[in-house]
Amino acid sequence: MKKYIVSGFTAAAALAFSPALLAAQPGAYVGGGVGVYTLDIDDIDYDDSAALLRGFAGFRLNDNWAIEGDYQRFSEAEDDFLGVDAELDFEGYGVALRPIIPLGNLVDLYGKIGWTWYDADASAGGFTISDSGDDFTWGGGVDFHLGDLLTLRGEVSRIEIDDTDLNLVSAAVLLRF
Repeated sequence: MKKYIVSGFTAAAALAFSPALLAAQPGAYVGGGVGVYTLDIDDIDYDDSAALLRGFAGFRLNDNWAIEGDYQRFSEAEDDFLGVDAELDFEGYGVALRPIIPLGNLVDLYGKIGWTWYDADASAGGFTISDSGDDFTWGGGVDFHLGDLLTLRGEVSRIEIDDTDLNLVSAAVLLRF
């Protein structure tokens, strides 16, 4: 009898930690992360980087598709432009479609194609200029599933704003429901 109980517990433990059960299932998720962005403005030779915070929520439709919304808060970028201190304050939110390629049950590669709405304030030499708009965003990343509920994410993306490239690299944690 003891042998059957031990065998039952061993089988249950093996099944509980099975990689098949760790694979991401369809459903909702939320997450947050930190990263760094680089800002390159072509017309005025402005190039700087700073930290960013991001939050997101999404819904995984099936093994290969998810829809996601996000909010990104960019730390103030500062640079010396023609001898004048220049600062840029930026935030944005967006929506994206994520095509997903599962690599086994523990890792997913994904792309990101979407649209970002933003508000920006630039100041230099006592003058401030505000701008808001929306532009195309794209990128990709990798998800590492640590269990039924927890995933670690690494992502690289770009927001293309007229003559400005905003490149983002971030790490995040997401919780699946």
